[in-house]
Amino acid sequence: MKAEGCSLSRISTGLTIGVGLIWVLAALTVPNAGAQDFLGFLGGTSPFVFPPGLQGEFKVTAIYTGIDQGKQTVPSVGIAWDLKQEFDMTNRYIFADLMVRLKAGRFGLRAHSETREFVGIKISVNDPFRGLSHARLDYSGIRIGADLDLLYYRGARIGINLDANLYRPIFSESIRTMYGGKKIVGDAPTTVGFYVFYTPPVDFYGISGLFEGKARFPLSGTELTDWEVAAGFAGPEAVTGTMAVKFGYRNTSLKFEAVQPIYRSWTLFPTPTIFEATFGGWFGELVYYY
Repeated sequence: MKAEGCSLSRISTGLTIGVGLIWVLAALTVPNAGAQDFLGFLGGTSPFVFPPGLQGEFKVTAIYTGIDQGKQTVPSVGIAWDLKQEFDMTNRYIFADLMVRLKAGRFGLRAHSETREFVGIKISVNDPFRGLSHARLDYSGIRIGADLDLLYYRGARIGINLDANLYRPIFSESIRTMYGGKKIVGDAPTTVGFYVFYTPPVDFYGISGLFEGKARFPLSGTELTDWEVAAGFAGPEAVTGTMAVKFGYRNTSLKFEAVQPIYRSWTLFPTPTIFEATFGGWFGELVYYY
């Protein structure tokens, strides 16, 4: 497992970068009086007119997902364990996620609660008489993020975002590793990305369609790439807000380095290892916009 000092240093660096970028995004959301007059003169057809006021969004997501591919490698000894074949991590699960977002002008802040836990059960290779052993990938916790709309034009919104996970990916198993198994932990990831949201300027009795796409890429910590696409419809607008239903697909890939014990010449040696996993699945969302 990595030295604690190294892990803390990488987390501190990632958070420092994240805080700095959030301050930059916040500064960009405060235009001067001259800019406000200019934007007001252009009117609603300008691609740089941003809706004023405080807005909110609350979202509940149910996703059916599982590990599509993944492996743990120990390059120095030529080990490559496939997550599905060696650890039997083939099951798919339904998880529930929550998200709340506040938006002022073109700047937004988000908080997510997400759960991902994948389990494999198999007879231990090194000790078949001990019964069933487990492999487990836990990637669950709270994520915070910031958004900045760069373009708002005729129902289309395009922007950039910054996200910081407040949790780490954890992989543990006793199927392949001797003497009680092992647990390896990656650093908390920080990502930068973009998003696209579009609502066509037509509706049917107040019901309108909507399309959304998001992507995030590694900035620091665990290498995390995450993208999703969704489509759905929103109900009629009211003073109390609008409800929407969306369906889509989400794909997440992560990769991190750690250290695990390897038994050689009657001795356990801490040995560098690399963990990779990709999981994806279909989801449905119920969203409330205010």
